[in-house]
This record gives sequence, structure tokens and C-alpha cells, in this order.
Amino acid sequence: MRDWLALKKPLAVAVVVGAAVLVQWGLVSRDLAEPLVPPPEQTAEQFLKAVKAHNYGAARHTLKRDLKAQVTEGDLRALARELEERPPGLWDAQGVSATVQSKTASATVDVRLDDGRQQELEFSLEKENGLWKLSSIEPAWVPGAPPRP
Repeated sequence: MRDWLALKKPLAVAVVVGAAVLVQWGLVSRDLAEPLVPPPEQTAEQFLKAVKAHNYGAARHTLKRDLKAQVTEGDLRALARELEERPPGLWDAQGVSATVQSKTASATVDVRLDDGRQQELEFSLEKENGLWKLSSIEPAWVPGAPPRP
């Protein structure tokens, strides 16, 4: 009997945590968790800020599964180097708006460059497991400079 009483509290905590995880999973998988899901422009902003901070794990976390398979940490290192070395470099990024169409979105990020100029970059995103993920990183390669060949 004493053993049962000793397990009662940890068992109750495990049940409550398990139920909370199941509820959250259910909401996200049914697209009912919109207030809990970061908007597309925030995901794009997080990507740029993570690359600038050399936090490549966080940057990869914002990518769609198939894009993540194509983009290596070395690619993100090269992007960070390019953002730092190509004048004018990236100073800050702020997600400003998004156009959402069901499971796809186009997000606009306002990028502030080292020389004080501002430029808007547009990112394509798709919903994956209820969260917005980048389906392309192409705009990130061109701040303040002509597109790469």
C-alpha cells in the first residue's frame, strides 16, 4: 500500500503531462492551433537571425523536411559568410507580413543592412505538421546584391 502511495504523485504528473501533449498534438494536427503556431513571417525572420547568429541547427529547424535534406550545415555556413562579407552585410531582420493560402504562404521580411538601407525579402513557406516551414531559402542569398548566377 505504501508503494502505491509513493507512486501516486509521479503517476499523476505523468498523466497530466501526457494529456497536455496529446491535446497539443491534436490541435496542431487538425490546424486548430493557429494562435499557438508562429506566423510565416516570424519563421522567415527566425531563419535569417539564426543564420546571422551562426545557429545552424535553429536555421535548419525552420526548413521543410525535403529542403532540410538538400541544405547542409556547410551551405548555411556559406550563407552566413556571404551575408557577413558581401557589402552591405545583414544587420537585422524583422518579419512584417504574410499572405496565406491554406497550406502555403508568402512571407515578407524587412532586412536592415549594415549601411542603414532597408530591403524587403520574400520567402515561400508551406505548412508541415501544422507548423510553417521554409520551402526555399533563395531570397536569403541576395540581400543588397544582384541575384547569384
